Amino acid sequence: MVFMFAKVVVDMPLNTAFTYRVPEGLEGRLSPAQRVRVPFGRGQRVGYVVELLDAADCDESKIKDVTETVDDAPLFTPGLIELARWISSYYVCPLHAAFEAALPTGVKKGSRGRQIKVVHVKAGLEALKELRAEAGDSKSPRDRMLGALIRRLEASEFVVPQSLLVREAGTSNSPLNTLEKNGVVEIVKEEVTLETVLAAANVHHTVRGEITLTPEQVAARDAILTPIEAEEFKVFLLHGVTGSGKTEVYLDAIERVIECGRQAIVLVPEISLTPQTVSRFAVRFERLALLHSQQTEAVRRETWRAIAAGEADVVIGPQSAVFAPVPSLGLIVVDEEHEPSFKNLAAPRYNARDVAVMRGKITSCPVVLGSATPDLVTYHNATGTDKYIYLSLPERVTEQKLPQVRVIDMGVESRREHRRVFFSRELVERLRECVQAGEQALLFLNRRGYQPFVRCRKHGGTVKCPRCSVALTYHQNVNALVCHYCSRRMSADRCPECGSTDLWRSGIGTERVEEILGELVPGIVCARMDTDTMRRRSEYDRVLGEFRAGEIDCLVGTQMIAKGLDFPNVTLVGVMAADQILDFPDFRAVERTFQLMVQVAGRAGRGTRRGTVIVQTLNPEHEVIRFAAQHDYASFAEHELGIRRRFNYPPFARLVRFVISDTDADRAREHAQVLHDKAADAIHEYGLPIQILPASQTPRKLLRGRHQYHFLAKLAAARAAGELITALGNALRPGRNTRVTVDVDPVTMF
Repeated sequence: MVFMFAKVVVDMPLNTAFTYRVPEGLEGRLSPAQRVRVPFGRGQRVGYVVELLDAADCDESKIKDVTETVDDAPLFTPGLIELARWISSYYVCPLHAAFEAALPTGVKKGSRGRQIKVVHVKAGLEALKELRAEAGDSKSPRDRMLGALIRRLEASEFVVPQSLLVREAGTSNSPLNTLEKNGVVEIVKEEVTLETVLAAANVHHTVRGEITLTPEQVAARDAILTPIEAEEFKVFLLHGVTGSGKTEVYLDAIERVIECGRQAIVLVPEISLTPQTVSRFAVRFERLALLHSQQTEAVRRETWRAIAAGEADVVIGPQSAVFAPVPSLGLIVVDEEHEPSFKNLAAPRYNARDVAVMRGKITSCPVVLGSATPDLVTYHNATGTDKYIYLSLPERVTEQKLPQVRVIDMGVESRREHRRVFFSRELVERLRECVQAGEQALLFLNRRGYQPFVRCRKHGGTVKCPRCSVALTYHQNVNALVCHYCSRRMSADRCPECGSTDLWRSGIGTERVEEILGELVPGIVCARMDTDTMRRRSEYDRVLGEFRAGEIDCLVGTQMIAKGLDFPNVTLVGVMAADQILDFPDFRAVERTFQLMVQVAGRAGRGTRRGTVIVQTLNPEHEVIRFAAQHDYASFAEHELGIRRRFNYPPFARLVRFVISDTDADRAREHAQVLHDKAADAIHEYGLPIQILPASQTPRKLLRGRHQYHFLAKLAAARAAGELITALGNALRPGRNTRVTVDVDPVTMF
């Protein structure tokens, strides 16, 4: 059949497909999910074909012709087209936005060849350092480039894409060209292959030793193999304590997928996408593709092309890898499925974990969700309903027990010292013993900077960011007050509100922990891991490499050190402020606290010696502290799910969060109330199964210069979200300065 008309979606807030005529030269050449250029208004736009028609569905005299095709073939498989439609429906976003979210930028821009320029470092590390030292404190482009090269060599990376180096150094190509003339580097063009991508990420195929699975691992693996072989959709929650060998179960299941001639996708949080993590897969599988946000457009484009051509058996990456165009999907694994980083924070606000489950359903393949601390919604789906299948790995694969946890009341410690203290006596003693024994430690504090609280004695209030209603943090390394939301820096010596120089600072962040640690434990070699020090992936990999080699005694960090790290010589973990987020106005605050405590505690005692965890808190009797100290997830879940059932929060209701922001506080408040009232009227008029909560200011009242209000809708049925959005109509598209964000299944109330 020859189709004469095409329905096309373009980039606009309305979820509407427009009808165009297929001109004579394009007959038989268009397919759904193919991009085309079409006349729209007074100009031209690129859109996606979503349907082909043999007859017009509107007045033919008003139908315009498709101008041209942008791609020679569809960019998506039929399964991905259906997945994009589901995202559009469930997350209440335009279909065009769903298609765009699934495509890497390099693919959208089209083909530019399969070669990229890479830099081979010819000079040794010491030679580069000597060149850098000759310039003293110079910050010239040449010396910034030398600094970037040194960081790469320290991370054992000898071949780096040129565009990454230029971006990292913040320069043009010129200083690199000069270094090439001087024989320091060599710039060559290379074909982009899956192997060169892995090499650039410092991932290498090595020989795997023999591993014998435990009976619990075998049982879990065999349960997963059944739907793999039957090509059947099932969702498994693999709930295993830290160090229980979940990855080995994944690897065995993926091996069977490949034997069946299909492919697997493995989703991991971006922060866990280290060479160590990826290398565990590279040991088993030769045809491995890696996708992540720091790759160049050319690398992402060619990796996407290779995956679509069936050149990869396994695709590993963060949230966007869920859209990898594998030809025959046989398994999806979501590791650390509880991680909020799987939620896309820009429109469309999808959760990659839930998208993975739907993709598995569409393509008839099993999905494995793995975690030591499952999201309570996932846990309930596996144990309280028949939606998911529950698999358990209750013991570590070694004979070593879970670490012993000691809870320290910091109120008692401070009263004993007659002053506020940040390190308990026991933590200091254990750190000294750890260093003397040649072992290693982790100190976890989810608060960066030097001192997080700054008060002005003149007006008596906390010093806040003028553009965000959040306290400024003092960073000693730059001697500035910094806003952790808009990154604005201000003088550390003057109040931005009244100009007073009489400021008082208190509290502790990772920067100060590192300083105090050096005073309490002389001779300790310490490194800090937070977003201030780990601005580039190469720095992250370098520090982990030095820690693995035993060159660092203690890592101090935020949640960067809480996930996915496996170092057998770590015998001590200190949790500096376990109750830090307990009082946040977010119904998930208790769950987040439990997950962070258990995850960071799980880094201890993975070798031959049992680990110790020191938990410092001002709330030692709080239920979540007690449950985490006992590694008792089941009791925690039972307690927390009881509270959620009582107050009708997930998993017993679906949430939709409406956030209204404006540069003018009155406009923001007024539109929030108008939108809330319209929603209440629509719920009553159409009899929608929705409970709506009052509109109020968000906990962060002002963010990046915009005043924020929000309200929640609790849904008994997921479909009600779309019905409510449709009923609200134009109220969701207010004036130029007012913005409305609709977030289905939000992961934060901030």
